[in-house]
Amino acid sequence: KDGSRGATSGRGRWLTSGLVVVEMAFTLALLAGAGSMSRSFMTLYKADLGARTDNVLTAGLTMPEAKYPDMGARVRFIETLDERLRALPGVVAVSIGTAVPGDGVGTLTLDIDGQPRADEDNPRETRVASVGPGFFETFGVSAATGRVIEATDGTTGREVVVVNRRFVERFLGGGDPIGRRVMLRPDAKDTVWASIVGVVPHIRHGDLTSNELDAVVYRPLRMSTTTGFTIAIRSQQPSTTLAASLRETVQALDQDLPVFQTRTMEDRLANARWPFRVFGTLFVLFAIFGLVLSTIGMYAVTAYSVGQRRTEIGLRMALGAQQGQVAWLVLKRGLVQLAIGVPLGLALAYGAMKGLESLLVGIRPGDPVTMIAIFLIVSSVTFAACLIPARRAARLNPVTALRN
Repeated sequence: KDGSRGATSGRGRWLTSGLVVVEMAFTLALLAGAGSMSRSFMTLYKADLGARTDNVLTAGLTMPEAKYPDMGARVRFIETLDERLRALPGVVAVSIGTAVPGDGVGTLTLDIDGQPRADEDNPRETRVASVGPGFFETFGVSAATGRVIEATDGTTGREVVVVNRRFVERFLGGGDPIGRRVMLRPDAKDTVWASIVGVVPHIRHGDLTSNELDAVVYRPLRMSTTTGFTIAIRSQQPSTTLAASLRETVQALDQDLPVFQTRTMEDRLANARWPFRVFGTLFVLFAIFGLVLSTIGMYAVTAYSVGQRRTEIGLRMALGAQQGQVAWLVLKRGLVQLAIGVPLGLALAYGAMKGLESLLVGIRPGDPVTMIAIFLIVSSVTFAACLIPARRAARLNPVTALRN
């Protein structure tokens, strides 16, 4: 009977040890997945747009074709509106175009003078934003090479575009772009070649979750056919105070034109980024919840293991074992479990991060910061989960333990 009981007790200890190791490994994998996703969402939330967005008020404006049948009529209205908005107190710069930083822009087929024409066998597309002369000033962007869009650009003989650095790298091999000619299709003016007159740093447009930088062409409004515009006003005073003045200025020119979605750039970006904030917070909460459950589980299993060895511990203490030796007996087992569980858990953690690789931004599977962080967290939790039962075991009364 005693031999059978000892064998059963030994199998029970091996089983509880295995449970601790497995739980530790899955905790590491859970923390790796949750931690990497949280860091990705926070990276996206704080992503640099490449432009200044403080003290900027934005609004939407649509000009119906029935009243403004061609781009010339729309541009004349926009030039008058631009002039009046700049005259408002505190206004520093005004931009009227088809996009602002953080917003999506259209895609057109690109032809480059001196290169094969784009077709099904040679697809070549680029992002395109139609902007006014005040776009780059409003968002604090200066040309890295050449110049930016000017008021007379887009007229006959002044068909020009400005491109970003990614465009130069992707389509021109990093060479000097100034003077190179491009054509955008399909477009009402798809027979017009435009010369590149400037290169600007990267401004993020569109999908904030993308790891790739888009090639972008900025063309004058006159070279587009759009009817929808975004107004952006930079001011020295709080941007919200300009909302009423903006509506009054537009209605003074055309009382039938509605101004909609009037909001600051901060509000605009917050609305675009809220999924990242929400899901990032959820992943953090999941990680905390999983860590708490794992801590409780490891403590419970370790405490159960100590309870199984209660008689053994009492006998050791009756034969002269000191409290420190008893505590080390329990802690040593926890450290062995940690030494086995951590490598297994890190392997599972790498697999979890590899499975989420397409969703990660700013970090890679096996990221050292994430791995070290989860190792320290799990090690600390495991040590704490073992320390409490170890101290309790060290304070056992050997007479009581042997009697039970």
